[in-house]
Amino acid sequence: MTKQNQEVGNDSIAAQAQGNITIIKNEALTVEEIEKILASFTPMFRALAKEEARALMEDLSQGIFERLAKHPDAAASALKTPDFQYVLGEAAHAYARSGASNVKEILLDLIESRCQRDDRTRVTLSLNEAINKTAVLTKEEFAVLSIVFLIRYTRLGAKNFVEFAGKLKECTSPLMGDITREESVANYLNAQSCGHVSIGQAKFIDILRSNYIGFFMRGCDLAELETIFAPDLKSYSSQLIIHSMHDNDKFQVGVRNEQELFEHCNKIGFPKPSADKLWAVAKSKAMNNQQILDKLQECFPEASQLQSLWDETYLCHLELTSIGIAIGHANIQRVAEFEGELAMWIR
Repeated sequence: MTKQNQEVGNDSIAAQAQGNITIIKNEALTVEEIEKILASFTPMFRALAKEEARALMEDLSQGIFERLAKHPDAAASALKTPDFQYVLGEAAHAYARSGASNVKEILLDLIESRCQRDDRTRVTLSLNEAINKTAVLTKEEFAVLSIVFLIRYTRLGAKNFVEFAGKLKECTSPLMGDITREESVANYLNAQSCGHVSIGQAKFIDILRSNYIGFFMRGCDLAELETIFAPDLKSYSSQLIIHSMHDNDKFQVGVRNEQELFEHCNKIGFPKPSADKLWAVAKSKAMNNQQILDKLQECFPEASQLQSLWDETYLCHLELTSIGIAIGHANIQRVAEFEGELAMWIR
């Protein structure tokens, strides 16, 4: 067994992991401290590779410093832990191996999320593994993870149809060009523990219908809806009914989907039997699949391409692991204005 010597700086302790890891005890956060941590992982590189790795580490260190500086208290606490410093080493390896700017940005998003967690939960452990896996993924895998995460696992916040269509376009357009129809992508993601192909399938329009049907209702006459409200329930109509998003002379329920309607009805005390009747009428006025696609294309012309890409490939079968969700979440934040804490999807 090869003998390994360690050098320990002042006010520090040391741990072994293919080299020295300096565990900082002081509270100050500087680029130099981060560089010191990352530099402890570069001795494995030799000659020109070592020089290239050093340059990449300096670049990554600056990015990490800027991200951690947003959370000084959490960062100071995280930098004291062997686990977080080991994660920084994994990030250093990932960036040194790829050198790609998109990998760096994804790593920085993951590190920023990780530094804010001092617990040993599935979110924390998933972030650790996501940082490690980033080194072995290409831009296509990143795009696939993000588009599956976005369509299958999220519900975009929007006040109306136009806003929803705009957000869907903003989030998916930067990803579609990086995705091919090769089944090998799904197999590779499975091998990297980022996702798996299920027997079942989730069609694109079916997902829209389930999550956003409120944006695709033709609307109906107010009198038809008000028959549901008994005399003692009339006061609830203003809290549940809005003008149709597609015909200002008609009306619809003011929610995105069935779950939201029943949650809102429960919150305001609207009786469940009446809520069932209201939803039945509202759902009967929903657009059919072709109408949904046609309406979406008015604001998002590439929607038919997205539907084809999703429905005719492995995408409609792909389910993500917590690692895949963490990476997809980080990448979508890089390419679009997407908000939402990772803990919403990993519990």
